[in-house]
Amino acid sequence: MPNERNAIGARSSADDELALFTCQEWTTLLRLRRRYHDGQDLWDARELARLSFLRWLRETGRIES
Repeated sequence: MPNERNAIGARSSADDELALFTCQEWTTLLRLRRRYHDGQDLWDARELARLSFLRWLRETGRIES
């Protein structure tokens, strides 16, 4: 019976996807997600100020993308 085999013995595709990461990779991914969620940026204040300035230049039409 194919349905019984799928329900009992087969792994789901979600299980296969979870197995693609090692424990260390999961830890790193979860740290990055927490860091992003907490609003911590990967750039320092100077870099953020430059990005803000470039965005302003583009929005005011002084430069094109």
